[in-house]
Amino acid sequence: MPLAANRGQGAIYVRAIKTEYALLLVGSLLQPLIGCRPPDLSLSSLSSADTASFQTGTSGYSGTIDGLITSSGGGIGANDFTSASSLVMNNTTGGYEARALVKWSNISLPAGATVTGAQVSFTWEDFAGGHDMKAYYLMNSWDTSAKWAPRTSTLNWNTPGAKGVGTDITSSTPAFEDTNWTASGVSTRPYTLSASVVQGWIDTPSTNQGLILTNATANKQLFVYTSRNTTAAYRPQLTITYTTGGGGADAAVDSASNCFTVATGTWNDDSFTAQTSFTAEFDATPSAAGVDEVMGFSQGSAAQSFTNLQAAARFATTGVIEARNAGAYAADNTITYSAGTTYHFRFVFDDIRTKTYSVFVTPSGGSEVTLGSNYAFRTGAPAVTALDDLATEAGTGTLQVCNLSVSSMTYNGLVLADNPVAFWGMTAGGTSETDLTGNGRTGTYVNSTPTTSSMPNGDTVAVFNGSNQYLTVASNASLSIPTTHKMTWEAWIRPTTLEFPTSPNHYVNFMGKCEHYSPTCEWEARMYDTTTTDQPPRYNRLSAYAFNSSAGFGAGADFQPTSGLIQAGHWYHVVGEYTTLTTPSDCSGGTPPRDPTTYPGQIDIWVDGVKWDQAVHAPTGCMDQYTVTPVANNSSFRIGTVEADSFFEGAIGKVAIYNYLLTQDQITAHYEAMTGLVPGGTCGDTCTLTNP
Repeated sequence: MPLAANRGQGAIYVRAIKTEYALLLVGSLLQPLIGCRPPDLSLSSLSSADTASFQTGTSGYSGTIDGLITSSGGGIGANDFTSASSLVMNNTTGGYEARALVKWSNISLPAGATVTGAQVSFTWEDFAGGHDMKAYYLMNSWDTSAKWAPRTSTLNWNTPGAKGVGTDITSSTPAFEDTNWTASGVSTRPYTLSASVVQGWIDTPSTNQGLILTNATANKQLFVYTSRNTTAAYRPQLTITYTTGGGGADAAVDSASNCFTVATGTWNDDSFTAQTSFTAEFDATPSAAGVDEVMGFSQGSAAQSFTNLQAAARFATTGVIEARNAGAYAADNTITYSAGTTYHFRFVFDDIRTKTYSVFVTPSGGSEVTLGSNYAFRTGAPAVTALDDLATEAGTGTLQVCNLSVSSMTYNGLVLADNPVAFWGMTAGGTSETDLTGNGRTGTYVNSTPTTSSMPNGDTVAVFNGSNQYLTVASNASLSIPTTHKMTWEAWIRPTTLEFPTSPNHYVNFMGKCEHYSPTCEWEARMYDTTTTDQPPRYNRLSAYAFNSSAGFGAGADFQPTSGLIQAGHWYHVVGEYTTLTTPSDCSGGTPPRDPTTYPGQIDIWVDGVKWDQAVHAPTGCMDQYTVTPVANNSSFRIGTVEADSFFEGAIGKVAIYNYLLTQDQITAHYEAMTGLVPGGTCGDTCTLTNP
């Protein structure tokens, strides 16, 4: 079957059972799962050969970091981490050298995997011929601030140009060498890597510092295409072959197609690793029209009981495909089916705590169609903590199911499954940031591209210099509160200081839509310095503000941490929400009387999944506190600053905007997906965090 691309960062895994039987293709960030086994063979006695491929732009992967460093210009040298190709050259005439750096960050294999082989492929542009290209394994960490002398903003190569044998590179012997160059133009070439080196990259990610590409032939220009090349197939690719030992025992069926067939009046259970946020895909083929055949998910065996199926789809006797929505089967779109035709099903479980799912169907040779969006789990189904079984039943006819694959949801996939109107990964891979939703809200970096670092899950993130860097996105109604009268923003921030150098008012507006104050102000996300002039003190307070278009005093929600709780260099997940459709009961009253009827609405804020206590702080959190009526206008949306009079110093990642209010469960799921921690803390006058 054609494999659908995962949303979010991922890799394509291919598992091949080591027999004469066919391959099973699986898209997953975790261990691929086999839906069935050949007859008369025990999978527990077989080893498996698997392949994982990492290439920016393929299957959602975006972890390649690459560019060039050069001695050109003297001093510490220069770099280029923004172009679509990198020069690899030893220019003895001009007195400079250029070398290319590349690494594939955020790579992983199933637990216990043994690397049996590894290969990289690069696309080159050669119009000179006669090169001696040599690649070496790098030993020390580097980022996009690397130049000829420095490898990060604070650390240097042991020898400029990363030439230190045993200090910058592992050996004077190249990882691979290529001397076969004939001025043939553009060519893509594979090279073999050491399996033991790549095993080290997997087992100890800090050793994964990639390669440096050099050209030992003087005065010959050779270009290698980077991860920013507009043709995805030309981008650097890492492919790893590995084994994982045996698999689990599943139903024995069709030996040549990784399928099982369910006969009339029978059930089949196909188990997989327990999941809470995941995508499951499979192909299903009904034997006839007008059958009654069900495919659903449960915790543990369904025990031949429909009531144990939390989420399910069926080929109905009416000739259409339906999905279970609470107490009945339904469909968002009419999808008819035919005997002997294969249909590809994709179930998306954003977070099973929400007890909802979505399911999509692709008819053979057709396009994907939404069968059910945010359907409720079956009414009366037992409570579950995870799902780990695909149960199938044929009431009439026979049902063939093939190619079951299960992939845990990546952080990006989890956010995208919650349908934001805009989502920026903030990877600083070039001069712009793509809107990952596909809605086209591309952002542009101003005053140079930030350097990069890593988020808690290993994803690359932009680090702003705190003096003038920011990202700007053109104004759009989807980024304004009044459009749907409900809006949520979320971001991950890691301040490098708690006394921002460009904060004349002792705070930084680290993102928002209030470009020129009056008359284009809408909303802001703010962080205060440790030292403030306010009474009571607002040390390191995090706030969500809404303003009238004329700016002035804003209505806000304030997460006031206890003294010393917030630390420089720590990550914090901040979520702000606005609505003008509901108003807290304590927004009325006061002297003079507040007017929630004329100025309805409320603001809320969470930090690390912990919600502030609005009731303690009322009338804070009420739009009518400062008679605010949000109005959409033409202000740009900015990240790193808002009005360009204060700038955030530190990392900002995974910024998303929603045209509805995220639930506590969704916010918790996002925090847990990034950190692997359960949120905890309390809020009253001040707030505490269990995981500060």
